[in-house]
Amino acid sequence: GSGATLYIRPYMFGSDPVIGVKPAGEYQFRVFCTPVGPYFKGGAKPLTIRVSDFDRAAPHGTGHIKAGLNYAMSLHAIVSAHNDGFDENMYLDPATRTKVEETGGANFLFVTKDNKVVTPKSDSILPSITRRSLMVVAKEYLGLEVEEREVLLSEVKDFAECGLCGTAAVISPVGKIVDHGTEICLPSGMDEMGLIAEGLAGTGQESVVGNAFERYPEGYELVYMENTLYDPGNAYMGVTYSVLADGAQRYVYGIQLGDMLRFSQCPYVLGKAYYGDISSCSGISGDGVLYAFSSLRNYMYYAVGDTVYGVDLNTSPLSGKVQFKLDGENITCLKFNLFKQSKDRRSYNLIVGSEKDGAGILRVYEGYESDGDFSGVTPEVYGGFAEIVDVTYKERTY
Repeated sequence: GSGATLYIRPYMFGSDPVIGVKPAGEYQFRVFCTPVGPYFKGGAKPLTIRVSDFDRAAPHGTGHIKAGLNYAMSLHAIVSAHNDGFDENMYLDPATRTKVEETGGANFLFVTKDNKVVTPKSDSILPSITRRSLMVVAKEYLGLEVEEREVLLSEVKDFAECGLCGTAAVISPVGKIVDHGTEICLPSGMDEMGLIAEGLAGTGQESVVGNAFERYPEGYELVYMENTLYDPGNAYMGVTYSVLADGAQRYVYGIQLGDMLRFSQCPYVLGKAYYGDISSCSGISGDGVLYAFSSLRNYMYYAVGDTVYGVDLNTSPLSGKVQFKLDGENITCLKFNLFKQSKDRRSYNLIVGSEKDGAGILRVYEGYESDGDFSGVTPEVYGGFAEIVDVTYKERTY
């Protein structure tokens, strides 16, 4: 919530009592640890930076070394930038002044319009652990393509997102870059983080319906668990949902496994835990409740007796909306199924099994056109079954 972090910094300095221009003969190694607030005053709000006329490091120098002299080179330039109303400086390569390097205290990350994560490559850039970690997260967990290469200043205008990353900055979004009066405005805008930067930063520590648990909540009864779609080929992964009980109280708890950001405005992020109190949803505390979760939308469906309810997990407080009633029937099975409608399009159905006078009835509600609200959908109906307790859908291949 606060944007603060615990800053741990190992450092070493020469300590022998010598005055002279030569390497020290004695050193002290220390580690200090301190809580720090957001590196930039505005927290995670997009920054405005400028292209600096100063050079951060000389060619073939010590720009790639974590040394105090590299920061000293940027002090006058950052004071000047702040006085002129900018948050930071963008330093270019000193040899040609055409390639992006880094800022005074952070590396750059760029995102292309086709969601490739790009970071500048240069012999005078600090080999940031934060940057390397974010590139691993982007590739191995978010399923994004990553690339370390030279980045020309002339191509910055074509990127979809830009961010600064470092031990203190973590990842801070950039909304505007000013090059001597010429403004480069990133499509991600000046209001909030772009979706990819948000996914990398892990800002979804809270969901729109409640604070995140730091670990799986203990002391609750597990009522139901479901794993939604996992599709590593497209990085459209899913969420493991649990419904938990504490007496008459009911909670939904989820851990995201991948990049749902492509399908939702809800800021759930890779590996984060979140929950919502669903106790006020009609009938949900009783026995025999059936559950199903959407793998394309942040919706939960549940059935009580002859009625199916839908819960939009993007809203707060959470409440159940009646989707439909099957008068005179008892619902015995509730499933949400994602399937491939064509080679280039996925769709999804809510599948409901019910029982009436000992006979099983199967209904399939198509959900793509209704955007997950099945209240006005006419289902396909199939009969001739015994009591239906589960359904498996085999996806066709193209």
